[in-house]
Amino acid sequence: MKIASFNINNVNKRLPNLLSWLAAERPDVVCLQELKAEDQAFPLAAIEAAGYRAVWRIAGDADPAGEGPAAILINRAQQAGIDAITLSPRLGDFNQDQRLLGVDALRAASGFRSRQTTLRFMGLAA
Repeated sequence: MKIASFNINNVNKRLPNLLSWLAAERPDVVCLQELKAEDQAFPLAAIEAAGYRAVWRIAGDADPAGEGPAAILINRAQQAGIDAITLSPRLGDFNQDQRLLGVDALRAASGFRSRQTTLRFMGLAA
């Protein structure tokens, strides 16, 4: 399985670059960061035409301040035809997770991977 991370820094402005890269590299999974697009402006049709589907990862603390916004984002994603995966902290909130479990545990739980970590995972860098 080929997994790639792409800091797109505005998916609509760089959509031609993304589509050309997807066609050339054909990763199984692509994690896009820095989309800088409202959900209605996300180029879902172009992504699907390239053979991919969109999934949003939404993190929210296990309290009303985190659950409310997460529910809104999940609803917006569903309205836009995008699947949503909700991440929850292990200890109640992500700040507490970081303090007590450490930043590496928080990164593992959130799925955050730097480009270097992704390349190491894929066996492309030492």
